[in-house]
Amino acid sequence: MRLYGEWVDRLAKISKMALDAGIEERTVRVAEEMGTFIVATVNRVLVRIGTPKDKIIEARSLLAAEFRAVRDPATLT
Repeated sequence: MRLYGEWVDRLAKISKMALDAGIEERTVRVAEEMGTFIVATVNRVLVRIGTPKDKIIEARSLLAAEFRAVRDPATLT
């Protein structure tokens, strides 16, 4: 029990250090950057293959909806 208590205390200290270091904020920022990269890449591909502008706008809307759906696994089919 003493070792378990020491482990819990150590875990709490490490967790606080990670929060203080901004790990959670950085993780969110990286995820946002990845989303931006994916959307920009898809957009460039659509432009390069000559997709009409109205279809590119539609594709952006669909991508946004799909990214939102990924957050909620219940919506995935």
